[in-house]
Amino acid sequence: MVLSEEIGRDYKSIKTMPMNYLKYPETSVNVDYLPEKGKWVVGIKRREDEKKAYRYFSSREDAESWARIHADKLRAASMNDLVD
Repeated sequence: MVLSEEIGRDYKSIKTMPMNYLKYPETSVNVDYLPEKGKWVVGIKRREDEKKAYRYFSSREDAESWARIHADKLRAASMNDLVD
């Protein structure tokens, strides 16, 4: 049996691309390079929180991986709060 659609895409809505962790409506995520420090910085928070948590990384891949994992955790926590 062959699947006729790509996993992760939603063909029923107008936007057919997979969701990007930088665009989650529940979170605010920034991944930036600081040339003066030679490091990548990630700023992340839930939309309703006032203060962002910042973390520094030596490579872009590490920064994006950490940001993606923590954005998913914050998104899941936000969705769980809606259920309560």
